[in-house]
Amino acid sequence: MIFLHARPRQIFLVLLLLALHGTTFAACLSPAAEPQTISANDGGIGGTGMVAEGGIGGTGIVGTITGFASVCINGLEVEFDESTTVRSNHETSGLQQLAIGQVIAINAVNDTHGLRAEKIDILNAVEGRISMINLARSTLQVLGQTILITPATQFTGITKINDMTLDMPIKISGYRNAENAIVATRIALTIGLQTSSVIGVVEQADDGQYRIAGLVLAGETASLAVGSESLLSGSFDGQLLHISRVQNNPSVPFANTAQRVVIEGLLLAEPGAQQLKISGFEIDYTGLRTAATKLEIGQMLRVTGQLTAGRHIKAQHLQLMPHLLPAMTSNHNMAERMQHRDTMTRPMTMTRPNTPMPQNMPMMRR
Repeated sequence: MIFLHARPRQIFLVLLLLALHGTTFAACLSPAAEPQTISANDGGIGGTGMVAEGGIGGTGIVGTITGFASVCINGLEVEFDESTTVRSNHETSGLQQLAIGQVIAINAVNDTHGLRAEKIDILNAVEGRISMINLARSTLQVLGQTILITPATQFTGITKINDMTLDMPIKISGYRNAENAIVATRIALTIGLQTSSVIGVVEQADDGQYRIAGLVLAGETASLAVGSESLLSGSFDGQLLHISRVQNNPSVPFANTAQRVVIEGLLLAEPGAQQLKISGFEIDYTGLRTAATKLEIGQMLRVTGQLTAGRHIKAQHLQLMPHLLPAMTSNHNMAERMQHRDTMTRPMTMTRPNTPMPQNMPMMRR
């Protein structure tokens, strides 16, 4: 969960995912939205397992923007401003493009005032045109990828699935589940979309073809890393994605700098004795006091620890998250928030567990 705070000359990223437990955490979220700690080590900042003495050092964060809010009490702020680099699926972007529901990766460094974001990557799981709409199941297909829409899905340019049409160009943020479908956290109508792109694990079939979740890849395939997550951009002809650009491991842009990471994702398989997998990350939770015996496939987890190699994390803290989007505010993007600095409020709270939408959120018709 990531909360953004705009100020006249600076912008602060309030990381509720690093907030303290108990009553201090509840100052930012209602009890219904509070994450459940299922494994933890002693010490650290806000229960994250980060050692306070000697500084935090580089920190990598992957999570979903859930609101533009005031500073969370005892939360950890990551400062960023116009000097922070922002990208969206390879392309240069800006702070004004940040919006609720986007999955982002942050490369943060230790500064005199705390953590400062050097880079923010908006991670759109797929960008392209709609080829199928199933209103009954609340699903779409884009580049052959199945998109699941939930009551928590945010929208830009449209308000619900009924507004969508075939061939509509959209960008989708979200997390892949155990079936390799994308659970959408945000869908944005994107007029003038020129390039298609997809993020997923590259596989090679017996016939030699490269694929991501059934999407056949062509063109610049020499640099593809089979079994690894890649961000691929190019043109889609209805059958093949003709690749023009490849970025391997797009969700770990902090791989060479982060001493600690905080990662959110969906549990993709039944946890092993001391191993589990969330959204492409391999998690080793050996040594944590409590085994993850209550976890189920599809649950949202937050893992804090060390990135040891590639997408492998040595976990120091593990939390079960109640919702994909546990809190909302009235301003759904950074541009709108910066126009209403005088009326910033804390994120809205939930009325009961597993009720993902506040009253001002457009609901899905089933």
